[in-house]
Amino acid sequence: MYLPASRAAAQRFEGKASEYRRHSCSRKRKQAICSTLPKYIWMQYSPNSRQLCAVSLPPCRIVRQNDRSSHVRLLGRGQSELTLLDQELADLLELDGAEQPLCLRWTGGTERCEPDSRAYNLQIAGAKERSKRFDINDVRTVKELKLPSQTLDMTKFSQEYSHLRDLPIDSYRDVRPRILIGTKHAHLGLVLKSREGEFGQPIAVKSRLGWTICGGQGSDRGTNLHHYSFHICPCNTEADKDLHQAMKDYFSLDSLGVIKPDKLLLSAEDERALTLLQSLTHRREGRYESGLLWRYDDTRLPDSRSMALQRFQCLKKRMHRESELQTTLQEKIDEYLAKGYIRLLNDEEVNQKVLCRWYLPGFPVTNPNKPGKVRIVWDAAACAYGTSLNSALLKGPDLLCSLLTILLQFRERRIALTGDIREMFHQVLIRTEDQFSQCFYWMNERGQTEVYAMQVMTFGACCSPTTAQFVKNANADRFACDYPTAHQAITKSHYVDDMLVSVDTEEQAIQLAKDVRHVHQQGGFEIRNWISNSSMVLAALQGVDTDEKCLDLSSELTTEKVLGMWWNTTDDVFTYKVGWNRYDPALLGGERRPTKREVLRVLMTIFDPLGLISHFLSYLKILLQQIRRSGVQWDDEIEDDAYDKWLTWLKVLPRVEHVKISRCYNSEYLTNEADEVQLHTMVDASENGMAAVCYLRFAHKGSASCSIVAAKCRVAPLKFTSIPRLELEAAVIGARLSHTVQKALSFKIHRKLYWSDSRDVLCWINSDHRRYSQYVGHRISEILETSEMNEWRWVPGKQNPADDATKWNTLPELTPKDRWFNGADFLWRPEKDWPNPPNCKDSTDNELRPSLLAHHASSEPVLRLDDFSSWERLRRVVAYVHRFADNCRNRGRGMPTATGPLTAKQLQTAEHSLIRLCQRESYADEIATLQNPQQHPEKTTSVAKSSSLYQLTPWLDDNGIMRMRTRIAACHYATDDSKKPIILPQKHQTTRLIVAHYHRKYHHHNHETVINEIRQKFRIPRLRACYQQVRRNCQQCKNQNAAPNPPFMADLPPARLAAFSQPFTHVGVDYFGPMEVTVGRRVEKRWVMLATCLTIRAIHLEVVHSLNTSSCIMALRNFIARRGIPHKVYSDRGTNFVGADRELRRLNEEITQDEFMKELGCSGLEWIFNPPLAPHMGGSWERLIRTVKNNLMMVCSTKRPSDEILRNVLTEVENIVNSRPLSHVPIDDDSAPALTPNHFLLGSSSGLKPLSNLDDSGAALKQNWLTSQILANQYWKRWVSDYLPEITRRSKWFQQVKPITVGDIVVIADPTLPRNCWPKGKIIGTRVSQDGQVRSATVRTTNGVYDRPVTKLAVLDVQRVEQ
Repeated sequence: MYLPASRAAAQRFEGKASEYRRHSCSRKRKQAICSTLPKYIWMQYSPNSRQLCAVSLPPCRIVRQNDRSSHVRLLGRGQSELTLLDQELADLLELDGAEQPLCLRWTGGTERCEPDSRAYNLQIAGAKERSKRFDINDVRTVKELKLPSQTLDMTKFSQEYSHLRDLPIDSYRDVRPRILIGTKHAHLGLVLKSREGEFGQPIAVKSRLGWTICGGQGSDRGTNLHHYSFHICPCNTEADKDLHQAMKDYFSLDSLGVIKPDKLLLSAEDERALTLLQSLTHRREGRYESGLLWRYDDTRLPDSRSMALQRFQCLKKRMHRESELQTTLQEKIDEYLAKGYIRLLNDEEVNQKVLCRWYLPGFPVTNPNKPGKVRIVWDAAACAYGTSLNSALLKGPDLLCSLLTILLQFRERRIALTGDIREMFHQVLIRTEDQFSQCFYWMNERGQTEVYAMQVMTFGACCSPTTAQFVKNANADRFACDYPTAHQAITKSHYVDDMLVSVDTEEQAIQLAKDVRHVHQQGGFEIRNWISNSSMVLAALQGVDTDEKCLDLSSELTTEKVLGMWWNTTDDVFTYKVGWNRYDPALLGGERRPTKREVLRVLMTIFDPLGLISHFLSYLKILLQQIRRSGVQWDDEIEDDAYDKWLTWLKVLPRVEHVKISRCYNSEYLTNEADEVQLHTMVDASENGMAAVCYLRFAHKGSASCSIVAAKCRVAPLKFTSIPRLELEAAVIGARLSHTVQKALSFKIHRKLYWSDSRDVLCWINSDHRRYSQYVGHRISEILETSEMNEWRWVPGKQNPADDATKWNTLPELTPKDRWFNGADFLWRPEKDWPNPPNCKDSTDNELRPSLLAHHASSEPVLRLDDFSSWERLRRVVAYVHRFADNCRNRGRGMPTATGPLTAKQLQTAEHSLIRLCQRESYADEIATLQNPQQHPEKTTSVAKSSSLYQLTPWLDDNGIMRMRTRIAACHYATDDSKKPIILPQKHQTTRLIVAHYHRKYHHHNHETVINEIRQKFRIPRLRACYQQVRRNCQQCKNQNAAPNPPFMADLPPARLAAFSQPFTHVGVDYFGPMEVTVGRRVEKRWVMLATCLTIRAIHLEVVHSLNTSSCIMALRNFIARRGIPHKVYSDRGTNFVGADRELRRLNEEITQDEFMKELGCSGLEWIFNPPLAPHMGGSWERLIRTVKNNLMMVCSTKRPSDEILRNVLTEVENIVNSRPLSHVPIDDDSAPALTPNHFLLGSSSGLKPLSNLDDSGAALKQNWLTSQILANQYWKRWVSDYLPEITRRSKWFQQVKPITVGDIVVIADPTLPRNCWPKGKIIGTRVSQDGQVRSATVRTTNGVYDRPVTKLAVLDVQRVEQ
């Protein structure tokens, strides 16, 4: 009987949410690596209108192991690459194959997913029993092949076509083909014989499976048959993209420790994610609660119900087929309900309108390394209307610790301990409003579909890993002081949910484990599955008694745990396992030639982050690069040369399981504190690749021991690179790896050395690397950042262990005595026996940078024009320079020298010299053209058309100055300068100085006059723009135009908003006057003190006889006696009483604030003074003073009333002002009257009270008291509803402005003085209000130090020169 050879198929989907989603057509990395499928198969259907094509279906037999066979009809000779088999036929034959997803695509964009497709290796033969059998491999099943049924009447064909008679072809009716033969097995359809008749008649063709009828027949004959053709779509971009991403992730893991870290700041998205985590994360009932990290605050998600429901129906069908899976998933859901991970939503919650409601489809995943364990993963990447939940979420920053660092520290100490957190993601609660974004469908015990919501973090959301790490670390930070060792272990020695630590003693391990367990419990986490190499530790912790533990912590980046690094706890060594049962035995046995994809799959399923067997893996990497160079496609078998190297590598593969590497570097030396610990790094390179390996050398009492730490290997670039450059790259890898190891290890490294057999590299390191090319210079510079020149030494290639990874001259032994694991032999001997460098030159000519000597002569001006700010000063300096030069020449000739003041001629000569210099710097080409007309005969009167001066028709006068040729030369009334203006460039210092000279000449005003005067002599392009720039830079103009820039209007103080408080609790006080009164026959002055309630705006007027302190205190006592003691009193400071005349300001200095505070401080009163010259800060009483004055003018008919009349008038005015409405008077008569201050003082606006009989009974008094309280509360409610909205809007100062800072130079705006008399000063202090705005500042002037509001300070735009 025949047994088909099963090829290694893709494993079931495992692990993490990022892997392949089973019921989706998406091809993820796992399938891209593990199998040749899924492919897209194009299926074309074309009905013929005129000439129909008849294809007979030859009979055949499908044979399996026990010779059980089935007779079927097949359709062949098409253009489908795959051979497809109907699933019903596969079930009938009881075939057993590996599951491989398949996606079919028809024309018109129609797609069909076959998630349960399987791959088989079968035999096929003709219909006869003794027919020869043929192998057909990689036959794929589809649920329904759905090929059309056909009918063939061979008797009728034989009668009609004589050439078809006597053929062994049976007739059939309504038969559907159940297998489609692809081009991969095209040899089955090879034409061996043929019979043909006339043109257009059917043809009989014999193949290895029998005779077939095909060809045309008339449209009026036969049945309405159709023609189907199948072909492979050549475009598989998405699969290649997934494959390249998987390769990138794998080699990122392989490059840990040798990639130069990026020193970039967090992106804006990561900063937002951290901000959300800090604001949303808090403890609740012993556990932490957080929220989803939304990308935007106003996120809205589309309706995903139909998508999730459709996916759930697919899962139900699968569970119906697999009862064991249904039982497992239902138990999982019941467990989630019992633990509170999920909850059932009621009808109200289901129908509630939520902007971010999302339904998650779930699917089960299994892990081959954990048989029987099923995890439900929620597909947050599933799309609905082009949007997925993950697309609306932030991934967050990577908060994981370095895997390489954790493993390096795990090998440090004698006692090792590991544990993992149970269901880490599910221990973090999700806030209620975000739970609606984690809804899903499930069925109850009655089979009805219900809606549930996840109350915890889910596997599948892209923000879950970051949130989990943030919560874990935040919980540990709370115990940093009480449990520092546990805090260090949790934040630095956890990778995802696994902890790997090592300590010196069992007692330390037990205590550390208990502390870590306690800290995790405080955050709702449970760490379990303790594993240690010490039975004492396991007994104390009740850990898992196991002999080994898989250290593959990065299952997201590996497709299978086939060949992984394991920890043997009994012997405390690292070992490796080869999962032979996971592969096709023929593949790893060398009996079958692999494809390029299979070679990559074998490489990427090996987990070796420390690179302990990288010298063995480097050969396979080099082989894969060679296969890539050959141009072999992913699913093509490799060529002969590559196949021979593949067989060589397979010979060494069984030795991997015998590798044993001590977990601890050296427990004896570390415990006894070695005399010296050295770190040795060996580097080497060849034309195939580069390698670096680090060893620790422990020296103690004259003996030494070495242990491998880590190693990294890389293949050479595809582009040709010289051997010295590759050796340099190896040195860079070694320097990076050594630096990573040094930072990771917690014990002290006394000395570090680097070994290379490249003399060029050592010469480059020990010489000035700036002499060499940029390629060499940059890399040597990086090497010297982490190492010193004297730390690099030469080693012969035969003694260099790194040579084993780059040159496979002999097969690696992979034994405990292999030098790759133990280091070079000389490291075990004393230092005097180490290799000495041979006699060689100290430098090399390789990669020398070419040198070029260039000479450039430049003439520097005698004077730097930028040092001058005045045209007159510059002109005089140049004139003196010319005079000095002339005097020197005259002395040599014996002629008299010039002395005394400068003459007009000398000043004019200096001006011409400066103008020529200016024109020569800006218009050198134009001047050269005009000076040498013989070299440019075509340009004797003008410059080139490309010149900006072409339209000005420039020419040179006798002084060599370029002028503009105008059209008014014949005018006798114009000056020569206006008829021949001098051309000046706009952006030159000389031009700016000339324009500034005219600007100052006309006293910084008369701007049009300035422009007109300049035009009389000069022609400057865009003169107005140049002049505006000069004005903007003029310091005097900036000072003259400086104005105060008030800050954003402040919020109302609490005193203005103190509702439901007694009147006059917060009071503002000010004076106005004087007023003359008649006392007998004399006239005296009186002032009025106005006190206003800042909340209800009521006023109190008090007559003051003088401005001394005693009168102020008596007036305030009178006010307190009638209105009660206020809590706070606000007033102007010192001499700033509004409305006071010159005498008021002079006399008011007699009122001392110290006596005020001493006299009134005992009453529990707080006095707050506004800064001087800040009337806007006392606007509440300033506005009321004007109202009182207006009413006094209308009420008081006597110019000089008596004291009695004045007091009476003030009392009436006080009542009138307190009767004013605080809000708008309602138009509707039926509405309540407008609220006034008197409502709070007297109960009504006018103070009238209704007459009523006095009832002094207890019940009546109690009722009256309650009535009064209700009325008062009604007034306050009306104050809140009617008056408060009136004062909400700002009337001015709406924008934020730059605040005044210490050191600013300002002028103090004083409206009583002319502007040019405003004092200038420097800010020496500022006061910031509660809203963060600077409201006042302290200014130091020549006359003293003043406090002023910023509304009176104008900042000058000046530059401070630091000495």
